[in-house]
Amino acid sequence: GLCTLLINPNGMDPFLSIKASVLVIGGAYFAISYLSISKDFKKNPMQLILIVFSFWLFILFAVSDNKWISLFGTQGRSMGILVYLSLVAVMWISSTFNISKQQFLFRSFLGIGSLALFYGTLQSIKLDPFNWDLVYQGIIGFFGNPNFMGAFASLIGIAGFSQLLKSNSHIKSRVYGSIILILAILNIVWSKATQGIVSLIVGISTITIFSIFQKSKKLGLVAIAISSLGLAFFVAGLFKIGPLVNLVYKKSVSYRGDFWRTAYSMIEANPIFGVGFERFGVNYRLYRDLPQVLRNGVDAYSDNAHNVFLQFAATGGVFLAILYLALDVLIFYKYVKRLKELPENRFFYTSIFAIWLAIQAQGLISVDTPAIAVWGWLFAGFILGGSTNKSIVENRLSVRKVVGSISALVLGILFIFQLNAQNGMR
Repeated sequence: GLCTLLINPNGMDPFLSIKASVLVIGGAYFAISYLSISKDFKKNPMQLILIVFSFWLFILFAVSDNKWISLFGTQGRSMGILVYLSLVAVMWISSTFNISKQQFLFRSFLGIGSLALFYGTLQSIKLDPFNWDLVYQGIIGFFGNPNFMGAFASLIGIAGFSQLLKSNSHIKSRVYGSIILILAILNIVWSKATQGIVSLIVGISTITIFSIFQKSKKLGLVAIAISSLGLAFFVAGLFKIGPLVNLVYKKSVSYRGDFWRTAYSMIEANPIFGVGFERFGVNYRLYRDLPQVLRNGVDAYSDNAHNVFLQFAATGGVFLAILYLALDVLIFYKYVKRLKELPENRFFYTSIFAIWLAIQAQGLISVDTPAIAVWGWLFAGFILGGSTNKSIVENRLSVRKVVGSISALVLGILFIFQLNAQNGMR
């Protein structure tokens, strides 16, 4: 929640740095205080993937040409190794929660999202209490970027839609869900973020198809066919083909093509370790191709591949991207398994899966950011764990809690030092 709502209006980086700091401090505390490792990885492949993923991040830190940036992230992105290690802790911890804890956190997500939508509404009607020096046209909410605002609004809209469609919802829950969905759509429109619309459609379609399948398999297959056709038209529109070109295509799409080709060049030249974690921007001009220079000039630049998989592969090597893909495949598999194991909670896990899937869809055309990534990794943990009504026993040793608190405090001081150092350089 703090990763979503916290801002620092007086800072040089008023949005992302403070969110990343909270995530790292909390991640360090919970990882050291509570995490435990299963003896049998066959029963918990998630832990094996996350351990190898974390170990590879440590290797990338060791081989980086700028360890400080790799650890804390670039200015204005704040997605360094420490943040991803914290996200690993978030997923690991959330996989131990029972269904009641998961449902409580889902309701909390709706409440936090309501605050974000309310603030976005204030911005849209010019009642923002903060005087931001905006360089964008759309509202930025608590995220500093209209694309992030639109993406997060879509996630809350999906959660609201799930309350509206849930079969055993009370009338109050349905009314609340309807209001949330309407406000989410308005916030997406006000943010002028196409990716927010895409994410919302992905999530709503997932829940709708599941609900149709529950009533009729034949109608469910028809719904899948219609959704697949719509997806094909959408993808074609991105490439300036088909009836959705005017609705889908934007100039920024061609820019993303530039970023992706540059990332591919980095991967070809550095398949093992990449160009260095969070070092995409420093190396961008070395690997960009001639067409984008001729079209956009010699100053053409990006500090991110705008695709999570390509970003991992370009800056951390192909192996890191494969580990991330393996985690996604495992989540898909576990979701299907949840539907078979827990019939009474199918709709809840479908709602969680729909939000996670929307985040993944957004990650194919955009960048990772702490306030959105934290929910993706949290909800992924729900799907990967939580198969019983009993929580896995948490380690409550006071010694571990003290060590966790000290470690979190040290990391907090490091982040403050890092922010001051970056602001000083700027």
